[in-house]
Amino acid sequence: YTLDIAGDFSVQGNSRIAFGTTANPVVVNLNGNFDFSSSAAGSSNLKSSGIYTFNVLGDFAQSSGTLSLSTAGNAGTINVGGEFNQSGGTITEGGAGSGAFIFNGSVGVQGIVQNGTITNTINFSVSNTFGIALNSDLSLPSNLSQLTGAGDINLNGFILTVGGSLTQQSGTIATNTTSGLILLGAGTLPGAGVPILFSGTDLGLLALNKAGTFETPSTLTITNLELYNGTLDASSISISNGGTIERR
Repeated sequence: YTLDIAGDFSVQGNSRIAFGTTANPVVVNLNGNFDFSSSAAGSSNLKSSGIYTFNVLGDFAQSSGTLSLSTAGNAGTINVGGEFNQSGGTITEGGAGSGAFIFNGSVGVQGIVQNGTITNTINFSVSNTFGIALNSDLSLPSNLSQLTGAGDINLNGFILTVGGSLTQQSGTIATNTTSGLILLGAGTLPGAGVPILFSGTDLGLLALNKAGTFETPSTLTITNLELYNGTLDASSISISNGGTIERR
């Protein structure tokens, strides 16, 4: 089925939300903001079987509760056209399923705030031509992708942690002296011949802790370099005066 919601949609108090329990695909179009502030003891399982797409034209906000994007091997996608503000709560998935956020706004850079928890296979992708900007540290347990036509990921002085794969089809990662990039967890680094592009010439922290090769043609001056696993092609990288290199 397809459900169209003309305004904002809030889940509050002891309320929970579910789009369905059957394998039939579901599309929910929200022409406004989504606010999840549930205090219910159990999680909101958006769909326990089959696929769904939740199109949020406005902002996505979560302040409490647990929002499960899938529960039993199914896949769910939330397209966000506005800001992403997770001030609390947990975003997760259960079973062998997966969930995805795609930032597909079209009127400007989308801001990202994460002060809650994101766990399990929750992937982030950017398709907005204006890109996204971190307004807090962001820790992702799974994959991060810049899709074809996407703009930059602006670290904006914050630290981005990616536990899965990092892929670029468009755009760059915009850095400065106080921003950081940490690549760890399962999977591998992008690989030889698959460079990651940066804009900005300084990066406060680069930490690599997964197998594979990380290379960039971008000229970077790094303050703190941490090499715990993997291979770094450092042909265009230098260490700032007073910087550190840690190798385990």
